[in-house]
Amino acid sequence: MWLSLPDPDKSATSHTLTIIFLILAQVVWPLYVPLSILFLEKKGTRKNIQKILAGLGALVSLYLGYCLSNYAVQAQITGHHVEYIRNYPPTFQNAVAVFYIISIIAPSFFSHIKRMWVLGVTIIISAAITELFYENYFVSVWCFFASLLSLSVYMVMLEIQEPIAKIQNPIVNYTTP
Repeated sequence: MWLSLPDPDKSATSHTLTIIFLILAQVVWPLYVPLSILFLEKKGTRKNIQKILAGLGALVSLYLGYCLSNYAVQAQITGHHVEYIRNYPPTFQNAVAVFYIISIIAPSFFSHIKRMWVLGVTIIISAAITELFYENYFVSVWCFFASLLSLSVYMVMLEIQEPIAKIQNPIVNYTTP
């Protein structure tokens, strides 16, 4: 984006990259996060809650996918940031924003995995910092924070991998009396 946006000859490239980024950020992520946590969940009430949150994420993804395919979007460099201008209808803008945040944050707090809450807390903190200091560049800056969030995902995956490794390789963990 940084290389194509300033060059008028690369406007088609920057538009394509804008669409790809917004598909990932607005269509894939609100569905991927709750589904990922849902698939890790065991039976019971928590799994049912995760299904509801995944359904909410699916609705958000469908709506934002519809908007992305039917309304003009563009990216531009403003104030040393990439600003994504989305001409979506303002009618549901606030509700969709709230549902988007809920579909991404809430699943981590309803998971049976002990440290999954860390992901939710880091998402909340990063969203708050981004909204407070970079309101006009929220989509772009929060994406940067998402890359940092991968560290909390790594911590959660370490917790998940340990029990799986014991189940898959019981001989390695066997000690003779």
